[in-house]
Amino acid sequence: MKSADTGAVREFNAALTLRALFDSDAPLTKTRLHEITGLSRRTLDFILADQLATGWAREAVVASPTAGAGRPPRGYVFHAANTLIAGVHIDHHEVRAVVADTRGEELGECRRSVANWANPRLTLAEAAAALHAAADDGGVSIDAVRAAGIAVGGVVDGTGRIISTYEGPGWAGVDVAGAFASHIDGAVIVDNDVNLAAIAEHWKGAAADQSSFVWLLAGSRTRAGIVIDGRAFRGARSAAGESVDGDGFNTREMRLNEIGGLSSPVAAEREAATLVLRRAESGDSAALRIVDDFASSASVLVRALTWVVDPPLVVLGGGIERAAALLVPRIEAAFAERALPPIEIRPSALGWDAPLLGALRVAQEHAKGVIFG
Repeated sequence: MKSADTGAVREFNAALTLRALFDSDAPLTKTRLHEITGLSRRTLDFILADQLATGWAREAVVASPTAGAGRPPRGYVFHAANTLIAGVHIDHHEVRAVVADTRGEELGECRRSVANWANPRLTLAEAAAALHAAADDGGVSIDAVRAAGIAVGGVVDGTGRIISTYEGPGWAGVDVAGAFASHIDGAVIVDNDVNLAAIAEHWKGAAADQSSFVWLLAGSRTRAGIVIDGRAFRGARSAAGESVDGDGFNTREMRLNEIGGLSSPVAAEREAATLVLRRAESGDSAALRIVDDFASSASVLVRALTWVVDPPLVVLGGGIERAAALLVPRIEAAFAERALPPIEIRPSALGWDAPLLGALRVAQEHAKGVIFG
């Protein structure tokens, strides 16, 4: 066998072993690794010695209920903190950052107010400072972060540059990935915040059991994240789901509705909308009419999305999920009145954390691709 082929086989076997350790919640003995990978014990000896030396694996005692007084079996675990990942969410009034190990276990976080969101350079500097502070909070070095996901508003191209945005023309053309390149010794993956929210919901939220669905942000801001066959669908120009943020599909009516403030990035607007929601929940007739109007407008948008995408599920997120108990039955009734096929609607399980967790997820997937090949 050629040396190049031998090297490729060695790398494949090492990745296979490391993946087995990564996928296990408990230490694995060499016997168990042999059963999982099919590799010989001699091959595993060489691989594990290398992975222990490079920090990817650690020795651990394997608990055994049948073990006697002798030496317990030696096992191996994946060292998830050998390489770190990060997620950052940049919104109008605050930036949030989190640093985690490659299993997604959060180690440190930071939340900072944004002084002037209309100034991209200043806001990106604040976001980078939050990332460094998150690493400090976790007691880890920023130099160990090998992949970072960044969630931003607007249409983002494949290079991490914002093409356009409804929320601030000053951000059009801004190279977000480039702004973080000097802070991360690794990949910077930038995507639209709603796409990343949908990715997070599929990872560990309300859509974890679905391969296709729509994640809907509605109200003061209206956008949709579309997941098809387990992957975010971005469209030919990365604008899929962003185009609803105009005045079509009753989005203007939802934006002006008092309940719509639940999805606002402005805390005072969210608080005002929360008061209306509480009144509606207590049976106040005027507040319930506001909810009725919002649900009627939202049903138009949900109907349009079902015509185009035909998802089995729509997830309400970005703040509006707090009104789901009132909104969902009203939207479902609007579908029934028009004799349309019913669609399942669920509230987000992640709330405001969804874009940040989605950013962390894409960083994790990139890191796993590098580690396991």
